[in-house]
Amino acid sequence: MIKKISKLAILPLAIASTFAVSNTNLVENGSFEADEISERSGTWQLYNELSNWSSSESVYFEVQTNLLKEMTAQDGDQYLELNSTKNYRISQKITTTPGKTYEFSLYYSARVNGAQGTNNIEVYWNGRLLEALNSSQKGWKKYTYTIEATGTKSEIAIAGAGAANGYGGLVDNISVIEVTNPATNLVQNGSFEADRVTAADGRYQFFENLTNWTANENLWLELQSSALGKIDAQDGEQYLELNSIGAYSAFQEIPTEAGKQYEFSFYYSGRVDNTEGVNDVEVLWNGELLEALTTTQRGWTKYSYTVEGTDGSSLITLAGTGSYAGIGGFIDNVVVTEIAEPCAVTTGLYGINNFGSETEGYVYHFNPESSAVSIIAGLNNTASNIASKDGMLYFMEQLDSSSKASKIYSLDLATDTQAEVADVTSFPIYRSTVTPDGLSLRATSKTYMYDFDLATGAKTVLGKLSYEGDTFSDGDIAYSSDFNVLYVLTGKALYTLDMGSFELTQVGEHGVNWASGLAIADDGTIYISGRENGENAKIYTLDQNTAEATFVMEGPSHVSDLTFVSEAVCMK
Repeated sequence: MIKKISKLAILPLAIASTFAVSNTNLVENGSFEADEISERSGTWQLYNELSNWSSSESVYFEVQTNLLKEMTAQDGDQYLELNSTKNYRISQKITTTPGKTYEFSLYYSARVNGAQGTNNIEVYWNGRLLEALNSSQKGWKKYTYTIEATGTKSEIAIAGAGAANGYGGLVDNISVIEVTNPATNLVQNGSFEADRVTAADGRYQFFENLTNWTANENLWLELQSSALGKIDAQDGEQYLELNSIGAYSAFQEIPTEAGKQYEFSFYYSGRVDNTEGVNDVEVLWNGELLEALTTTQRGWTKYSYTVEGTDGSSLITLAGTGSYAGIGGFIDNVVVTEIAEPCAVTTGLYGINNFGSETEGYVYHFNPESSAVSIIAGLNNTASNIASKDGMLYFMEQLDSSSKASKIYSLDLATDTQAEVADVTSFPIYRSTVTPDGLSLRATSKTYMYDFDLATGAKTVLGKLSYEGDTFSDGDIAYSSDFNVLYVLTGKALYTLDMGSFELTQVGEHGVNWASGLAIADDGTIYISGRENGENAKIYTLDQNTAEATFVMEGPSHVSDLTFVSEAVCMK
């Protein structure tokens, strides 16, 4: 099965989750929301300076808003046009780690429908052109580039490149995010750097054999370098021309598995401007034509396809089909990566309702971005506490108040299956979290904290919570995303707990009524739940330094406790 995903775009991560990314955007003011628009009834404004962005020229930065009614911002309410009184270039230096991989992405749209040569922009990383974009249609499209950093500082830049007529390309939601486990490229020597060009002063060279690649018709394979001056290599210093003394095909077999899906991508450029039938290239997977490419322009364009592997290996073919001997299309940065199976677990923020029902639900998933609340299926019990580890939810319910007989339950989020974990003896539990080693449920009744062994149910008393002027009738406990800090929430304040001395240090008072749940996201965001009398529960975030609360979204009638299911579960 072969499906072309997009021309000039990369697969969305929800589909092609071949690697994991952190949640921290290294770009400041990437959605252009930092500068308030006060002119022209808030529709658009020219700025001499733009927060966090710079330009090498003396230009006006032009920010537009949704009120202009030409476009709706892709993120927030504002976006940037790269042609004000003339084309201009924006740049920003970000902190990177040499050798680490980063995902650089942005959203781009034409401003003018049907116009040719007006909406052009160029995308750069450390001065190297990644792609020249051109569209004649309005509508946001995401463009994504995976890049390995070479220094502690890296510069991203985006430049207007169309006609200098006051109308230009639009950009929004620019981000650079570290890739924590980059996917393995199954193509060997995909950027054609293994065989060094030494002929013609290092500008171009014919090869009988090219490392990892073979050609048909016993033709020469031709490598060119950036030094030739035709075009800068898209990745590294060299690229392939698919016409040496004649058009030829370059082949490579790569290891694949039957039934698995892969992303096959590469960059393509014409060699000759304004000439039809010369730069033509055909792309094949296991002998099946994916696309016949043609262009009359020089400039790298990314092409990406979703393909299905065959048992043992699959054959990729890049074939020159141009009509003029010695001049053909350019290819660089050929990549095939396995598309991971979609994560079976929905990660993110969860809450439990001790007063819930089968109709109203017992456990919920909260989406703070869309304010959506989803009822989780598969539960037959509820409790006033909830915790999570490795895609499992845990909660403890007291079954008999006289004997204090209680039970720890789990819910497998991959299968929506509830199970009994362990029998325990305990007072009612109001707060819980799973210990960093994943072996125990760390929980409190009101003031006393315990560890319950998840295998046996054995209870260990850890100590008593106490802080002058505060009570512990409401609240929760949760670990930071790195498991180095244990937070304690009460109805009044947020604390950190030293497990050695059992001393509480107050972060600040939050001012949320009936604060009940606490959860820490992968990016460090602190979520809590609370409720006003006669109203539904609400979700807030707390400032990490002051505990000041900010409203996020409405919840169901009650939220007794919160937990956060880490994206790490999808990397296992």
